[in-house]
Amino acid sequence: MVESGDLLGNLQWLGYDGADFMVAAYVQGYVDGMPALGRVPGGLKFVVTRADTGQPVSVMYITNAGAVGIGTSEPHALLEVSGGLIITPSGNDTSGLVCNNDHRGELRVVGAGGNDHLYACLYVSAAPTWVLIK
Repeated sequence: MVESGDLLGNLQWLGYDGADFMVAAYVQGYVDGMPALGRVPGGLKFVVTRADTGQPVSVMYITNAGAVGIGTSEPHALLEVSGGLIITPSGNDTSGLVCNNDHRGELRVVGAGGNDHLYACLYVSAAPTWVLIK
């Protein structure tokens, strides 16, 4: 029987460097939790090879609960980003942005007159609305 952490499979992408085929990236499926009769919880690990060192680096994980960790192997939320997050401006005003139940929790950067503002689509006073954060 498999155990938590066991490798289940590997999908690799190779490139020829002029002398050999080298692994550029791969995705691994692994056991992510305690197996039991009739179930084996699985996760995915995404690995890329760094251009500066040629060494493989784990960059993203998806757990058996569907949580995605970028820069972390143990995300504590549906999406956890370690190392920073960049949100690019989506225009000059919020008039074209949709804020409804399908978009609740979205963040948008809106640029106006050389200044950027951060908005969040939040449920306020019984309705989803864009809220200026800063």
